[in-house]
Amino acid sequence: MTPNQCGFIKNCGTTDAIHATRLLLEKHREKRQPLHVAFLDLEKAFDRVPHHLIWYALRRSGIPEELINWVQLLYCNPKSRVLAAAGTSKDFRITVGVHQESVLSPLLFIIIMDVITRDLHQRPPWTLLY
Repeated sequence: MTPNQCGFIKNCGTTDAIHATRLLLEKHREKRQPLHVAFLDLEKAFDRVPHHLIWYALRRSGIPEELINWVQLLYCNPKSRVLAAAGTSKDFRITVGVHQESVLSPLLFIIIMDVITRDLHQRPPWTLLY
């Protein structure tokens, strides 16, 4: 994990992230350097993670393929149905989201976010200035 990862990490929480952000702002202000910050609200983030992104993130993080295969078994052909007053729907396939209430889900999510963060820190292969 990158050291700037605070989500679901023991002894690292929101106050640590706020403190780090304030320090970053102060240092840039002292040096009169521009700083660009983006704050994202990841509403229903657990529900919206595509399963193929989970496998990509696990591989990029160096997780052994055997362990990835075990995790994939947990997501093998997931289906659900809706129960309503009018009755129960037909089964439908679920292709996004980490399992709710699973102890593995927060870990999978922070691995995904860690990979995204690492990708954002890399320099782009090219730029166009005009």
